[in-house]
Amino acid sequence: DAIGNTKLALDADYAFTGTVSGAGGGKVLQAITALDSTQTTTASTTYASTGLSVAITPSATNSRILILAQTSIYVTGQYLVIASIQRAIAGGATSNLANSANAGFVQQNATASSGSTSPLLILDSPSTTAACTYTILFRNNSTSNTSYSSINASTDTMTCIEIGA
Repeated sequence: DAIGNTKLALDADYAFTGTVSGAGGGKVLQAITALDSTQTTTASTTYASTGLSVAITPSATNSRILILAQTSIYVTGQYLVIASIQRAIAGGATSNLANSANAGFVQQNATASSGSTSPLLILDSPSTTAACTYTILFRNNSTSNTSYSSINASTDTMTCIEIGA
């Protein structure tokens, strides 16, 4: 066989020389987490910030950023509230990472006011080594209702993980 029937002791230390090949990408390069329990409110159909954001600076232009977030959203009445994540590169132009106006998490209640913890999972390819700031946004589908994030001091979380190519 490749190691000449030599058995390696799993509890021993070994030194390797040369170049490692075939290891592939997908390595975690960094992870940053933020928490927030400040209640925010919107009665608008335009996206508003929940106040929770994470800034991460990719180490390579081909890195991807895995965003794992959760926010507690409460909506009054029989309406929809939509949550998404926005990316700003180097404090400049922003992009809503939802695929369309109503993509992302949607909380709907057909009979009365309701709330739930809303998960948001997005894999982003920012193609930059400039600082990227990710922010949780939410909005109503109607101006007839009010929506809240982090209601009753619940804690929202967001973790951004840089994955190497």
